[in-house]
Amino acid sequence: MTVDVLAYNSKVYYVVTDGAGAGEQVFRFPCTGNETVLDALAQINGLPSVASKKHIWIARPAPPNQNYEQVLEVDWDAIVRGGQTKTNYQLLPGDRVYVRADDLITFDTTVAKITAPMERILGFVLLGNGTVRAIQRGQRVGSSGF
Repeated sequence: MTVDVLAYNSKVYYVVTDGAGAGEQVFRFPCTGNETVLDALAQINGLPSVASKKHIWIARPAPPNQNYEQVLEVDWDAIVRGGQTKTNYQLLPGDRVYVRADDLITFDTTVAKITAPMERILGFVLLGNGTVRAIQRGQRVGSSGF
């Protein structure tokens, strides 16, 4: 009997991207032991458009008998633009690479959530008002014989 291992599916790491107030996305990838932060973000086709390059980190789970968490800050610009490998950490099973959204984009999304219902109501009011005036003008034109 021969056994071929096609994939190591039990050991995984996660990439979590913040959607700037529009939810988070979680991506799950198999961990073979060779992946780095850059490899992980390449798997999701790079940083999302709302991402903050200054707020990326790895949350590494601690062993079950210890009560601490390990957070490793990632310097995206140093990895990508400078070619430095200091914070391009090797990923371990259970790691979570977190990419936070830019604060201004998150603020803009929050403001949009608050103002969108008011904009919709105002739009209906203006549309209704314009329709009524157009009908009134149409009746005046039709009754005068033009």
